[in-house]
Amino acid sequence: MSETEFISYYLEDPRSISRSFLVEEDEERSGAVMLLSYKGFCLLHDWIEEREPEVFEKVMNALRSSSQIEGVVSLFPYFGRGNYFEDWEREGFTADERAPYHVLMRKKILDEKEIEKRRIRIEKLSTSKHERMEDLAEIIAEISPRFSKEDMMDGLGWELEGDLDYYLALKNGKTVGYSGIEVRELFTGKTMYWIKELGVLPEERRKGIATELLKHTISIVKERGGKEAFIDTHSENPAKNLYEKLGFQTVEKVPNLRYVV
Repeated sequence: MSETEFISYYLEDPRSISRSFLVEEDEERSGAVMLLSYKGFCLLHDWIEEREPEVFEKVMNALRSSSQIEGVVSLFPYFGRGNYFEDWEREGFTADERAPYHVLMRKKILDEKEIEKRRIRIEKLSTSKHERMEDLAEIIAEISPRFSKEDMMDGLGWELEGDLDYYLALKNGKTVGYSGIEVRELFTGKTMYWIKELGVLPEERRKGIATELLKHTISIVKERGGKEAFIDTHSENPAKNLYEKLGFQTVEKVPNLRYVV
């Protein structure tokens, strides 16, 4: 993704639920910060390259003056840069006791054939115009109450126009679970397959649905020529047991931080 495409996609889309800040020093752009506002809390994404204290002071002053900041701000972890979180701690962010760490897990994709006995139907959703778009927004909001259905409708439409596809698990015609694949083209030219947003309705758990969804998602990565798949989760998520059972191994941990307004 070029710098122009990056700015357009992440910072200038009018339908985005984000408030974005470009970080500049001596008229040179050195990164960006994006704040996504939901009901009662915000998620903060940090892409800052220059780590000077003066830069962070300016960023935090801009964030504090934002009318979108409310409740609690959770810092979205950026893998490979855990040591930079000290900068945010100096600005008042503290460890999140609810889930101290965010965990990056990786699975090597092997060439063996896997035989799947499927008991559910899995349907691809790759456009915001799909008839089950509202079902997906509703199920995510039900599984994660901190997100409203309206938030998810906005956010999903924005994501689906990028490099992200969702897969819905259907049981008797009802959407009971979902997973997603995001394809990230790195500056090195390498393609990274990121499994996102795996979830199943509480009443449908422990029935093998999450396993089938995850196996299907891995098979899609394999079909696309991917040699490994990544997934991130938090340290208190019971789903880690499933990921490990299917061959995912932890490769990095970064601290979860929060800032109370």
